[in-house]
Amino acid sequence: MNPDQVMSWTFSVPRFGLVKTQVHWTVVLLIAFDIVGAAKEQWPPWLLPAIVPLFWLAHYVHELGHVLIARLVKAQLFNSEIQMLSGGRNELHLPMKPWRLMAYAASGPTANAACAGVAWSLLLLLPNEPAYVIPDLLLSYLIYANLREALFNALFPVYPCDAGLFERALLWPLVGLHRAVKIVLVHAYLSCASIIGIGLW
Repeated sequence: MNPDQVMSWTFSVPRFGLVKTQVHWTVVLLIAFDIVGAAKEQWPPWLLPAIVPLFWLAHYVHELGHVLIARLVKAQLFNSEIQMLSGGRNELHLPMKPWRLMAYAASGPTANAACAGVAWSLLLLLPNEPAYVIPDLLLSYLIYANLREALFNALFPVYPCDAGLFERALLWPLVGLHRAVKIVLVHAYLSCASIIGIGLW
């Protein structure tokens, strides 16, 4: 197996509606990172496996938002690949209209924000008693996972992240599609360089 095959390796998970969904192997690394983080926060060891379905729930909500809006704007979504943090990479035929592209790009982070809002509302309803510490931990992680998914996709202007798609659609009517793509690429390179610089620092 060559390096390109390793980097592109994915596995299948249950479908979102009629959409075939593949998961990139880097997602497993992020799940492991979250489990280690929860262990450091002194979660009970028997509760750590619960992170896996909650993690998937946040990603499912994100992709489900895309699927629902894709159908609403009469797009054909053929395949969805979930990647680390970026939500996913979707193969679709979307009518080339800026407002439809913006609606599609915004749908994933919006769905995550809504899910985080519901979890936060439930968290507020929990009594402040030791007996409810487990639901408190689970709901807090669900809020964190959804907000991370939403903010990364909404603030990181790199294709195929949603912010990159949204920025391209927003600039398209103003400067034309070709120039909009160039601007988004410049912002993507600057964002990547910034993240690398922060990591090295």
